[in-house]
Parts: sequence; structure tokens; C-alpha cells
Amino acid sequence: MKKADIVLISILICVFLVFFGVYLFSDTNNDDILIIQQDQKIIYKESIYKDNEIEIRNESGAITNIVTVKEGKVYMSYADCANKDCIHMGELTAGSKKQIACLPNKILVYLVSAKQIIDGITR
Repeated sequence: MKKADIVLISILICVFLVFFGVYLFSDTNNDDILIIQQDQKIIYKESIYKDNEIEIRNESGAITNIVTVKEGKVYMSYADCANKDCIHMGELTAGSKKQIACLPNKILVYLVSAKQIIDGITR
């Protein structure tokens, strides 16, 4: 091998390591978006890393559900329906494909990637 070949290979390896380092250490926490739908209308759309407590109200203004977002986890903390299945559905975390649904109150809670394109056919 010639000296020029060694220099070229060294430069390529350095460039690869720089791009690989940027990829590894880039912040990916803002990729997951929480979406809450009520009666097929999106009423909330925000990052799952923004702690919040979302009160969902019916037409008369009474609170029907409360969705809690805390430390990158999303769960239904309150529901006024009889069986409370939505509370027992567990938590959504980053990358989760699960959904939380409260059928009596027509509430759907799910995550999408910020890079994912959502259209009418997808959801």
C-alpha cells in the first residue's frame, strides 16, 4: 500500500466515526408525539416528554377522563365510565404501538413518531 492509500483510508474512517458519533449522541427524545382523539377529533397533540395532565370533558363540561403524561409515560388516570377498562390498559412509552381506548366516552390515546406521516387511511 502506498502512503496516499493509507491517508485516504484514515480520512474515510475518521469521517465515518464523526457521523456515527453524531448519530449515537443526537437527542431522539422528541420523536414521539401523544395524540388524544375525542369522537374522532384530535383534541391534544404534544410530545410525551412534556409532563401534563389532560382533562377531557364532555359536551356539558363535566370531566370524563384524565390522561396523565409523566416522565415519558402516558396513562389514563381517571375515567367516569362503569368498567374502567381504559385505566387498566397500562402505560404507553416511547415507541409503543399500543393504544388506550375508552369506548363509552369515545376517547382514543396513542403515540406516533414525529417523522411518521399520518393520513386519513392510516388512522
